[in-house]
Amino acid sequence: MLLVAWAAPFAAAKSGETTATFLTLGVGGRPSAMGEAYAGLAEGVNALAYNPAGVANLDAAEVSAMHAEWLQGLRYEYVAFAYPLSWGTLGGAVRALTAGGFELRTDPDNPSEEPEGTFGATDIAVDVSYAYALNGVLAVGANAKVISQKIHNVSATGVAGDVGLYWVPLASLSAGLAARNLGPPITFEEESSPLPMTAEVGLGYRLFNRMLVLGGAVEKPFKDDLLYKGGVEYSPFEFISGRVGYLYGLDTQGNTGLTSGLGVNVAGFSFDFAVAPYGGLGTTYRAGFTYAFGRERRRITEEVAAEFEKRRQEMIASLSAKAEGYYGAGNYQGAVDTWDLILVWDPEKAEAAAKLEEARDRLNEQLVAAHVERAEAFFAAGKYSEAALEYSLAQKIDPTNGAAVAGLARAEEELAKEEARQKEEIAGLLEQARAAYSRGEYLTAVARWESVLGLEPGNAEASANLEDARARVGSMVDKYKTAARRYADARDWVAAASNWDRALRLAPDDAEAAAGRADARAVLAREAESSVNAGVALYERGDLNGAEGKMIVALNLQPGNARASSYLNEIRKKRAAQKEAGVNYTSIYMKGVQAYTNNQYRAAIAYWQQIPAKDPLYRKAQTNIKRAKAVLKELE
Repeated sequence: MLLVAWAAPFAAAKSGETTATFLTLGVGGRPSAMGEAYAGLAEGVNALAYNPAGVANLDAAEVSAMHAEWLQGLRYEYVAFAYPLSWGTLGGAVRALTAGGFELRTDPDNPSEEPEGTFGATDIAVDVSYAYALNGVLAVGANAKVISQKIHNVSATGVAGDVGLYWVPLASLSAGLAARNLGPPITFEEESSPLPMTAEVGLGYRLFNRMLVLGGAVEKPFKDDLLYKGGVEYSPFEFISGRVGYLYGLDTQGNTGLTSGLGVNVAGFSFDFAVAPYGGLGTTYRAGFTYAFGRERRRITEEVAAEFEKRRQEMIASLSAKAEGYYGAGNYQGAVDTWDLILVWDPEKAEAAAKLEEARDRLNEQLVAAHVERAEAFFAAGKYSEAALEYSLAQKIDPTNGAAVAGLARAEEELAKEEARQKEEIAGLLEQARAAYSRGEYLTAVARWESVLGLEPGNAEASANLEDARARVGSMVDKYKTAARRYADARDWVAAASNWDRALRLAPDDAEAAAGRADARAVLAREAESSVNAGVALYERGDLNGAEGKMIVALNLQPGNARASSYLNEIRKKRAAQKEAGVNYTSIYMKGVQAYTNNQYRAAIAYWQQIPAKDPLYRKAQTNIKRAKAVLKELE
């Protein structure tokens, strides 16, 4: 009595004298909406229930759950998962059919008018699955099931299995073969019933980049006639799909066989809904979702990759046109750089590689010609080192270039001659430096050794002696500066200025010497101006000798004094006129003696130089001039 009450609703499923018929109920909103024609499509985790081999091709872990409102208050639940690994895909599923509120009467021979109570029933199956792709087109899979059935306080347990093959010869075409619910009968209170074993073969076909998906299958239940299935899915957009299917061969009370449904895809989730009317028995509704872990991220990654590839091809096309333009214009460097960049974008592009080599050949010809041209210009200008470098660069690019080989030989020959001349020049400079050093002309020695180091920076002799000579020059500078200070203190501004000059000739940047010389020259200028003024007064009184002496003193103090020079010329003109009348040179000689006695050595020399050779005092004057010059030299 209990069995009859529980079995009645399944007349709407599959007929035949079998038990655990809940195993034949369709699962998943998508397969159910497509008429359960899924053995050949076998996509996603829901393939476990139709053809377990289909999950072998999963590229991401998936989980799916479904709830169905079945006929006469029954509820059907289904949860499944599949996890792809390197050695195959593992999966599992749980399905449960539950009902309650059945009237309980325990005496079938004398049933009571009023029920003794109510009872419920539960059917559960737990699957463990494994699938493996044998190669790129063929996969196998299997499910192992544990089945539990309970009606009121009566229960039974059994085991079963599914096997499947899945073949994908083309990306758009697939086929499948499955045998389901294979196993021994299940015994309920000593009454055994076979499982609802069935075999199914199906095809799947995908068109227009999966915008349109077709499925078809033929199923042969163990205890029933053939069942034909067909389904269509249309996805006008990636996020939504409409589905319709048909099952032909069901022997049910008013079942139309028509199924339909809708799918929505959002962020990796697929929400599916299916409807199947069963005539007078009612309508079944299935709602569920499927989630693919990481698939949305991978889809975005693939879209980004596709966009990148599109732009990469556009970039390659643009660069190719640019490279051709460079090549046609003779800009081989630009062509080489651009084709090289193309090969960075596409290392396998043989055409770019060939054109790159061709452009490099043309570029090398250009570079060699340019190097040779510059080398010839350097050679003509006597710049043999630069010429040799340019010839070498040309020869490095093209070792067989005749102009570069010959030109380099000529440049090296000239360099050898130049080196010999330089060695000779260095030897001469070293000799001059040694000689100057030995004479105490340290500044000259420094200049020569510096010249040597300019020609040969590592010359040991010049390097070793240069610092010593510079130190000696510094000592001489200090000596002249000390003497200049001493003369300045003694108010001998001529000697002071002379020593400041000597210090500055050795050390032009010496600030103290420059300032000291400026001060001395300022004093000398004032004294020279004063002497000129005195000479002018004497000149105007007719004292030519006195005026001449003052002008000579002024010129000794300030050699560039224009007034002194002008008056001195006038005085000498008048004296020349007086010579004809005779001049007393004895007076001039004595003025020189007086100037010498007063330490005015330059004035004394000026007086004595006026004594003509025919005068008896000439020899004495010449002797005194030498003595005065010697004294001046000592003072300096």
